Amino acid sequence: MILILKDRFLKLLFFLFFLFISFHVFSLYASLYWKLLWLDALMHLLGGTLVGAFFIWWGYFSGKLDLPKNSTLFLVVFTLGGVALVGVLWEFYEFVIDKLVTKDNHISIFQPGLVDTLQDLFLDLVGGLLVGLKFLFKK
Repeated sequence: MILILKDRFLKLLFFLFFLFISFHVFSLYASLYWKLLWLDALMHLLGGTLVGAFFIWWGYFSGKLDLPKNSTLFLVVFTLGGVALVGVLWEFYEFVIDKLVTKDNHISIFQPGLVDTLQDLFLDLVGGLLVGLKFLFKK
């Protein structure tokens, strides 16, 4: 049963990730992030949720890691650590893109400031925590 569940779960996760990335690319192309200022926050929350779900799958269902199966709290902490890592790497990506795309660093496209970066990381973690708590209390 777990084998079937993990395969379905992984397929669903990849499908949702594909939709997420497709919507992100469309939002960049259509300038939705600048027209709908709340969209960035929503995307970070959803992104944290997707990354959190991936780490739940990797840590619990995949069988690839030797994590203690009886400690769901440990898995939630593992998931939050993974979400934090991916969130920080994404913020570095945004920083590098700003430095490469903008001329003479006069305008910042993806990194308006420290408050935006911290809000993004916070929402990533909230998304991961929601998935982790759902798994913790459903288990």
